[in-house]
Amino acid sequence: MASLRAWMFRILGYPATAQEHANAQKWLTGELTGQAAAKELREFGSFNTSKASGLLGAQGLFLVAGTFALDHGWSRMPVLASLLILLAGAMLVMSTLRSTVTMYGRPPDTPFPVEVVYRLIVARIIRFNIALFLTFVSVVLLAIAALGFV
Repeated sequence: MASLRAWMFRILGYPATAQEHANAQKWLTGELTGQAAAKELREFGSFNTSKASGLLGAQGLFLVAGTFALDHGWSRMPVLASLLILLAGAMLVMSTLRSTVTMYGRPPDTPFPVEVVYRLIVARIIRFNIALFLTFVSVVLLAIAALGFV
């Protein structure tokens, strides 16, 4: 069971153990502490937001391709499955944008804990990677529908 857990965490880009979490957080922040470390982690979070917006744009293009496929008589089951999986992935990507508010829900005079920002980044990585895999499955289903049309 432990090896399956570690394997899944590796696929999702998530540290499997508490020690790996500590190592990853240390690697991301270097020798920085406090607000400087939180600022560095927020920059990584911003990078994740940029990647999510790029994936969301690509998902929009595949959504157009899927509706084109339906309009042009491609096999309905793979196309519909593709569109549903694509929409699930898009909702997951959009959920990464919702989570940014938790970083700022603290009183202004409260020091910002680095661990909160780190957990937010890890949650974004997991959701992004799952959405990326869902998008890939969706594209494969569109390709299957296209092969059936040819």
